Amino acid sequence: MNIGDKFGRLTVLQLLPPDKNVHTRAKVKCICGVIKIVQRTNLLSGNTRACGCLQRESASAMGKLSRTHGHTSGGSKTTLYITWIGMIQRCTNPKATGFSTYGGRGIKVCKRWLTSFQNFLQDIGKRPANHTLDRINNNGHYAPNNVRWATAKQQCQNRRVYLNG
Repeated sequence: MNIGDKFGRLTVLQLLPPDKNVHTRAKVKCICGVIKIVQRTNLLSGNTRACGCLQRESASAMGKLSRTHGHTSGGSKTTLYITWIGMIQRCTNPKATGFSTYGGRGIKVCKRWLTSFQNFLQDIGKRPANHTLDRINNNGHYAPNNVRWATAKQQCQNRRVYLNG
């Protein structure tokens, strides 16, 4: 590990001697501006990737979503609302199932949908029976021009192909 190395949102500013528990440490700066001391092993293992701002942002966004974009209009229990929350989680929450194949590879949700269930509903419309949310371009983001309601057959025809090799 060297000064200037990046680990998630953190950049190493200074390597510090071990603390009283013999943990080697590093002084790091987060992209949000916070400077903190962390254990080097946590940086190297990937257990620490931000100062805590990522969790706060995710929790704040999810709190805002549940308070203002679905619950108040009675949409919180609908399949469409659950689909919307799942889309956001896959793209923003590193602990979510599927994050590695969505947010982990750079797939994002457009700002219009990220902050408003009503905008998502307005743009995509109600879900037809036996259809699921599908990105037309699998490498593209969740956005009005790249999303459709698709049948299982359409979904199978529109998947990434993995080659062994």
